[in-house]
Amino acid sequence: MSISANPLRERGIWLSGWLIYMLLANLWTAYRLIDAYVDWESHGSVSYIPGWAFLALAAVSVGAVIGVVLVWLWKRAGLYIVIAVAASALIINLFVLQAGAAAFIGLIGPAILFALVRPKWHMFI
Repeated sequence: MSISANPLRERGIWLSGWLIYMLLANLWTAYRLIDAYVDWESHGSVSYIPGWAFLALAAVSVGAVIGVVLVWLWKRAGLYIVIAVAASALIINLFVLQAGAAAFIGLIGPAILFALVRPKWHMFI
């Protein structure tokens, strides 16, 4: 029996569930950050977080959504995008929050995604 050059692609329940979770979580995060920015604008600068950080992190969340959709479509670029936006979020959080441990929480999701994608990496194009 020969091995097919184009194996049947199966995400599995864990990868599918995690991708759906990441998609919904990043959409919700983008919405909440835009809502927080609108609130920040209407009430003035009452927090120590600058307004640009809300918009930058919302853009990062949208970028993560794009990356997750690409991973769902079996594109390697999707994982690279998810990692890049997680690194961008880390830099923004370190700059804004100026706290080490809290800023690194955003790396947990991409790490789990990497662990779930790694065994199926040969199926990605």
